[in-house]
Amino acid sequence: MTNDNSFYEFNIPIRQFVTKRLVGIDKNSTIQEAAKKMDDLNVGSLVVLENKKIVGFFTVGDIMSKVVAKGKKSDIPVEKIMIKSLITTDINSSVRDALEIMAKNDIKHLLIKKNEEIIGILTYKDLMDIDRHNLETFISR
Repeated sequence: MTNDNSFYEFNIPIRQFVTKRLVGIDKNSTIQEAAKKMDDLNVGSLVVLENKKIVGFFTVGDIMSKVVAKGKKSDIPVEKIMIKSLITTDINSSVRDALEIMAKNDIKHLLIKKNEEIIGILTYKDLMDIDRHNLETFISR
């Protein structure tokens, strides 16, 4: 095993783990359209757009907690249930910083900024994949 335990100290930068492919949907699209897009593209979240500007965020969890659990119809606009207060961190943040923000805000998706522009996303799944990769590397030695 390597002596570099920076991963386990969570001090490594998130830069290398950020998904830079953001998928968007117009704020007037329906929940049904958003769910279909997420299913078609196998993603768990969408940025919500108004005139090509990010104005919100929408996740599979929002569908479960704000639509299905409340008995709402899927033909309402995404804008009605989207997350409007965007929680972000800088691309140069550490894994520790990102985890603290996610835990503090009880979120599984964290939007990533570079020079004040949202350029990507980091998810708990991304972080689990890091650990899985490290374990597989260790086992293969």
